[in-house]
Amino acid sequence: MEYRCTSSGETIEVFLLGHLVVKVNKDFQRINSDIDGQDGINIVLDLTGVEFIDSAGLGFLLEIKVTAEKKGREVSMRVSEGGQVATMLEVAHFGGVIPVVQ
Repeated sequence: MEYRCTSSGETIEVFLLGHLVVKVNKDFQRINSDIDGQDGINIVLDLTGVEFIDSAGLGFLLEIKVTAEKKGREVSMRVSEGGQVATMLEVAHFGGVIPVVQ
């Protein structure tokens, strides 16, 4: 998995690429640290470059949400229509946990 964080005004965008699976745990720890070091109250997790996500990947997204909300930040995600990631998020009713934006 690869990622890139950008900050613009009140928004922090986190662009994720590749597979979000259990073996990328250390990457998610770095992402939380990178987000923590940036200004902004709105965090957008861009999953349009993610090819595959499993239950551990969903857990990592929740971890980012919990950490962000402790600091008064809001988290949303951007997802490509169709494909494995959109299906997994829909089956898990994840849009009710982290809102999907365009």
